[in-house]
Amino acid sequence: MVQRAVDELGRIVLPAEMRNVLGVNTKTIMNVILADGEIVLQKADPCCKLCGSSVNVIQTDKGCVCAECVDTIKRL
Repeated sequence: MVQRAVDELGRIVLPAEMRNVLGVNTKTIMNVILADGEIVLQKADPCCKLCGSSVNVIQTDKGCVCAECVDTIKRL
């Protein structure tokens, strides 16, 4: 267990060791869940920015797009 203080903007810093083990970096989208009085953080599954699908998602530095949306765009 590691303890961290919440700053004046309501943020906490995740320890580097934990981020490295989980592959969390500055662009990682996290789900924040309130469950049974606890805050749970989990890496979000990448999903298409266009249709919301999480199937066959291609990640880029600009975001995520699924293969189906890429094919649709190519046909336009």
